[in-house]
Amino acid sequence: MQDSEVGRLTKMVSKKDGWSRDVLLLPYQLKHLTLKNRIKTTSHEPAYPEDGMPKERYRAYHEMRAKAGVAMTMTAGSATVSRDSPPVFNNVLAYKDEVVRWMAELTDACHAHGCAVMIQLTHLGRRTGWNKGDWLPSVSSSHYREPAHRAFAKKMEDHDIERIVSDYADAAERMKAAGLDGIELQAYGHLIDQFWSPLTNKMDAPYGGSFDNRLRFGFMVLDAIRDRVGQDFIGGVRYTTDEVEKGAITEEDGLEIARRLRDSGQVGFLKVIRGGIHTDPAMTDVIPAANSRRRTVVVGAGPGGLEAARVAHDVAVLEAAPEPGGQVRLAAQSRHRAEKDGIIDWHMAQYAARDVRFQFNTFAEAENVTALSPDMVVIATGGLPEKTILETGKGLAISAWDILSADVPPREIVLIYDDAGDHPALMAAEIIAESGAQVEIMTRDRSFVPEIMGMTLVPYMRALQKTGAVFTVTRTLKSLVRSGNQLEAAIGTDYSDLVEKRMYDQVIVNQGTLPLDDLYFQLKPLSRNRGRVDHDALVANSGDVFPQVDPNAGFDLCRIGDAVFSRNIHAAVYDAQRLGLRW
Repeated sequence: MQDSEVGRLTKMVSKKDGWSRDVLLLPYQLKHLTLKNRIKTTSHEPAYPEDGMPKERYRAYHEMRAKAGVAMTMTAGSATVSRDSPPVFNNVLAYKDEVVRWMAELTDACHAHGCAVMIQLTHLGRRTGWNKGDWLPSVSSSHYREPAHRAFAKKMEDHDIERIVSDYADAAERMKAAGLDGIELQAYGHLIDQFWSPLTNKMDAPYGGSFDNRLRFGFMVLDAIRDRVGQDFIGGVRYTTDEVEKGAITEEDGLEIARRLRDSGQVGFLKVIRGGIHTDPAMTDVIPAANSRRRTVVVGAGPGGLEAARVAHDVAVLEAAPEPGGQVRLAAQSRHRAEKDGIIDWHMAQYAARDVRFQFNTFAEAENVTALSPDMVVIATGGLPEKTILETGKGLAISAWDILSADVPPREIVLIYDDAGDHPALMAAEIIAESGAQVEIMTRDRSFVPEIMGMTLVPYMRALQKTGAVFTVTRTLKSLVRSGNQLEAAIGTDYSDLVEKRMYDQVIVNQGTLPLDDLYFQLKPLSRNRGRVDHDALVANSGDVFPQVDPNAGFDLCRIGDAVFSRNIHAAVYDAQRLGLRW
């Protein structure tokens, strides 16, 4: 990928309130492969092959998407690796050597537009028919018929397993020879998954019975492919993490498979899905939540609240402001952090296909929440600026937020006392310095803004040093008193009893936030879990994360992000994500 392409796709786009960058257009690193953006086509079969080969029409189909700017196209839905896996939707025949020529032409055409190319490979197992293709026996890990394709299967013998493992490796080698960037193995519902699932694996040891034995065939395929194509050829797996059926692959099984795939070092990415495809009803019901899904109320539409709304179901979001974003909106005011707007934009785009209802300009109280009859309440109200560092004169100081939001204009001589060591102090300092005011940034730490990494700090420092900004370390702000039109600040140090007085027109304290948690404590006695979270269950991702103190109460309750204590965007989103997986 040319540097000019990256620059073009990641260029800053002017907006009336600052600058923004679409995160989807940022490059993405997949092992050694740099994708020019984060847009890709997933594997699907347009049924364009001719005699099983991806010829001119097939190439044009993917080349057009490459021209449109996608970073990667995943060709073929279920390109078949063996003769005894005949296609059912005119799929690509990856077991033929002649496929190399056609896939090479397709790959070269897409590469010319900066688009990476991969292909999905599979053996269908019982998900085909004996009377298709060459009329060879359908094979699987049991004799059981798949209802969707109505095929009974031959229960595989050792030599079948050895042959098909080798077929997978042969097909992967053909794709490497064609110049593709990688492959994806389709396990889900196909032969590998038929071995993994206790519903369809009736083999004897060493390929059936225990969990380890059921996984053996799939990992033999991965090992054989890696031995054939080397470590640099990217491979991934698409599989189900939960077949949602009694006696089948469970959520716990699915997570353990993910861990083992990760630890094997054989795969560069995973695509996960929930459900099955062996019957028409099962296929119809893939990703939708069960009928028992929980009605969720999220209070607050900052980054944590937005993520909570994304991972939950049947969601109502109550937000006091007229728009979503919370502190992210303030962060994105800085040209150094303008891309943070993408967090909001991306989340809002996700809700188009989800049952999420927003109520803006709504100050939530306990009555508002309980009136919605929730099963789950998530408090994502964030926090308010803290100024407890001051022994006296708290009311005379303002916060960095006041400057960032333009609620308070900068004065002439300004002190920013930074007790948090994060972005808001520097963002405010930059605004103040650009106004022509004299700004001093002071911290009690022995180093400056420890929460900001070196290369992120550089743009701030370059901008501030040009304005003559002063940086003071190892000093503490103790108190403020008014003196005429100015503020007298008592400045001390943690290293001695030294205290000196200095005069400023304006003092800003950046000390993180205090939780805005009144609503949480109002709802706590009404909740089933009384706000408790079982940390062992949360970390282990098993069991009930919300202890049922009063099972007869109306809802479970949790709080996330700065509504718990002052942290950052990452913590808020992670809180929502890992708790949300349990709602």
